[in-house]
Amino acid sequence: MYAEGDFFFTADYYNIEVTDRITQSSSFSVESDDYANLKALGVNQPEQYSQIKYFSNDFDTTTQGIDVVANYSMELFEGDTHFSLAYNWNDTKVDKFNPDTTNELKIRRLEDEMPHHKGTFTTAQTWDKISMFVRANMYGSFYAVHADGREEDVKQALRSR
Repeated sequence: MYAEGDFFFTADYYNIEVTDRITQSSSFSVESDDYANLKALGVNQPEQYSQIKYFSNDFDTTTQGIDVVANYSMELFEGDTHFSLAYNWNDTKVDKFNPDTTNELKIRRLEDEMPHHKGTFTTAQTWDKISMFVRANMYGSFYAVHADGREEDVKQALRSR
């Protein structure tokens, strides 16, 4: 942290390791051969199920990043003016996972679905009874699969990794 007069600056680094993160498993098909076992386990009308998922402590991740924020205030246009600039770099890696319950698509989404770079610049102006601000945001590239994406689109996205 650095502060002098109307100028304020911070820079923070973080590195977070999480083990045994909870996740929802990939889908498993329920076959007609499974109905008798499900009934024996107390599942009512198992023939109504075509797929199941469950929660599991399934993978480990490491997330690291940097946050940088700078603020400056001054009098301008006969009012109070505030400038703010913020930047974030963030990177998540899946260190370990169970391939029986987590697939490559889920790994790709965990690692790349959020932009690795984000920035914001804001100017705020205040007079006695009026205030306004203008903000510009920047987002780096990120990975996304449409909710009803075709299987071939998903496979192509994984190949492009």
